[in-house]
Amino acid sequence: MEIVVKKDGSEIANGTLDVDTSVNPVTATFTPDGGTQTDCTGVAWSTSTGGAVRFSFRVSGAANGDFPLGPNGNPFTYSFTGVQNANGLPSGTADWPSGASPQGDDDVTWQGEATDAEPFKRSKGAT
Repeated sequence: MEIVVKKDGSEIANGTLDVDTSVNPVTATFTPDGGTQTDCTGVAWSTSTGGAVRFSFRVSGAANGDFPLGPNGNPFTYSFTGVQNANGLPSGTADWPSGASPQGDDDVTWQGEATDAEPFKRSKGAT
């Protein structure tokens, strides 16, 4: 599933989230566009309308795609929280490092995007 991160309505980063709901606990990986795949932590994924979704990933050493390091070049954990909508597309808020980029802010929004191949995810989870 494509994840788009926005601040003030403008896209600042994106990537691909792959969630495996066939295992317990649920696992996920996130691959920023132009970056490298990373394992997610703290994954919660409900496929029910209004169900909670959550995942985090850490950037350290160097930026990963459009996801910069934290202030002063320190590692930073991006935490995404939200809910599923009626179409099975998640959205919510994400932590973004203050001062890490011109768009830096403590809180930005994110949403899962439908694609031509998979217009809605509701019955499929996110895999």
